[in-house]
Amino acid sequence: MNFTSKWWGLAILALVIGVLAIPDFHGDKYQRQSAAVKLSQLWSVIVADTTSAAWPTPLQLAELFVESMKVSFDTIADDMPRQFLDLQIRPKIIHSVGAVAACKFTPNTTNNRYTGVLYGFEHGLIRFSLAKEPDYTAPRGFAPGIGLKVLIDGRPSVNVVAMYNLAGQENSHNFFAHDLTNHVPRPDPSTQNAVEAKILEHFETASAWPTFLGIRDFANFNQTGQQVRSPRFPFRLVFHPTYDIHKLIPDNDDRPIGEMLADVPIGPIYQVWAEDTPGAPLVNIGVLSTTSKTTPSLFGDKGLFLQHLLMENDFEVHPEWIAPSKRIIQQQEAIPFYSFPDLPFRK
Repeated sequence: MNFTSKWWGLAILALVIGVLAIPDFHGDKYQRQSAAVKLSQLWSVIVADTTSAAWPTPLQLAELFVESMKVSFDTIADDMPRQFLDLQIRPKIIHSVGAVAACKFTPNTTNNRYTGVLYGFEHGLIRFSLAKEPDYTAPRGFAPGIGLKVLIDGRPSVNVVAMYNLAGQENSHNFFAHDLTNHVPRPDPSTQNAVEAKILEHFETASAWPTFLGIRDFANFNQTGQQVRSPRFPFRLVFHPTYDIHKLIPDNDDRPIGEMLADVPIGPIYQVWAEDTPGAPLVNIGVLSTTSKTTPSLFGDKGLFLQHLLMENDFEVHPEWIAPSKRIIQQQEAIPFYSFPDLPFRK
């Protein structure tokens, strides 16, 4: 055996060992467990290594354009899908580095008219992350977002991702400076660089609404796995930082993201607001709280999977939302760096 073939053999062996060393968080046996057990299993791996992953290299970033984006929407699992004959865990090229906490959602019983886990859950995970490596010298070099995973007894989790703006927020490194939404504003094409435009185009191979993420699945089952007879869900969600969380991180903070987010306390993080139909006033439907410390996590950065839910599924139930959604996107594309206005930050 020559040196080259020996090197490739060792490389393949390392890949296999690396994949086999991580427990599976998918499949019927795993999904049939209670939400509490699934959270416990995930959390044990999350805190096993509290170092952060490295940001992707330019070469690794290029891999995004050869990956199928349909995997992000079609995979039903709590761990990243495997690729290359199951020898490699699919790399997390966007939102590569962040921090994770366990969480719960307490409904506002006065205003919340929705069903399933939109009316509350006890066993979830929230991952705070940046869409790209931060550039603390650039005016829009900081692009925060969250991924929310709700664990359900005997059933697969439901997940949603929310951001403020794809381009990043202006002149602030405060992760909680702005509201986040699952309908991320579609950027004005004139403000995008070639890579950003290509990424959006690549996501369009999986969904005609790449910046709008659906939440229909959140309404179908409650946290104990009971199916809802008449599901009800809103058009859009908004995650509004509480006043204390909004003030937690200074605008000029330039620490690594994992270190920055380790300051997040246990307790209320976001008020959750809902836009019932396109253009309807926002209504407070509850509070999202962390139930653990927020920690950097190598598994969180490399192994935790957050399925993207198609907006097309929401439109199947509410086709009357399609026309106003098109108008919303047209309005967003007409305004450079458009973002939804923040709700007031009040004590």
